Amino acid sequence: MFDKTSGFSPQALEQKLALFGNRPGVEGILRIGKYKELINTPLFDLKIEIKKGISSVLDQETLFIDVDPDASFIPAQITGRLLPNQYTQEPLYLLVAINGVISAVSRTFQDESGESRFFFMAPEKAFRKGSNQVEILEVSGEKEDLKFYSMTQKTAITYALVQNSIIRSSEGNRFQIVKEAFNSSVDSLKIEGKNLVFYGWAADVKGSRVPDAIVIFIDNEFFYSGPSNQDRPDVVKHFGDKALKRSGFHYTFPAKGVTDIADLNVRIFAISDTGEIRPNRPFGPFHFSAAP
Repeated sequence: MFDKTSGFSPQALEQKLALFGNRPGVEGILRIGKYKELINTPLFDLKIEIKKGISSVLDQETLFIDVDPDASFIPAQITGRLLPNQYTQEPLYLLVAINGVISAVSRTFQDESGESRFFFMAPEKAFRKGSNQVEILEVSGEKEDLKFYSMTQKTAITYALVQNSIIRSSEGNRFQIVKEAFNSSVDSLKIEGKNLVFYGWAADVKGSRVPDAIVIFIDNEFFYSGPSNQDRPDVVKHFGDKALKRSGFHYTFPAKGVTDIADLNVRIFAISDTGEIRPNRPFGPFHFSAAP
């Protein structure tokens, strides 16, 4: 992507080398920012302390359980959040270690809801076939006085359908299903190559807010839950509300043998902290059912 220098002005080339270094391709892009020299360092070479009172939650941790390095989709974009928020008002520098080796560096940021989140772009070669261990660590200090901290990694919340009218979370909370309480649309639900792709949006227009999570069931079994992860300027424009900017979701998963979307019974819900889970409306000619 950045292998060639032709076409760059001297000033642009200087900026490029300062930002990405002179490493070719993706490797150069991954080595951005402070602490980039730690990439490829094994964890057993580091003195790591335990940091109490802060936890990390990966958005799509189930994707790391069964990785196929030869597949068209590798879960190289690693996202998640830190808990609780009061410990993370200032940006923290983070490392992601894949199978015991530091693979990327990032820094926390606050999203529109005030959550402290992180994003890593890891090299695909860091993943092995089968199960992969992904760890988030904090790093601070300068050069000879670096401090490394491990943190508790919380398991993402899972959900179960109860009698088609209640959804129960793994934390013991129960949510009443309310039909079409969110404005929403599943714009696309399809097979792309060897991947299963979900694309759409959901917004609480009356409450001027986006959902706390999107929850997906396939054949009445829990499949995935995660935050809205895409800006939808079209939704903002339509409703005239900038608070709905992050109302979109775009998820990609390995299809794992699924060749026809019509074979799946997919149900997608938007969840809010008011104790309601609100189903997205069905879209298109897919075998997709909303809650009764």
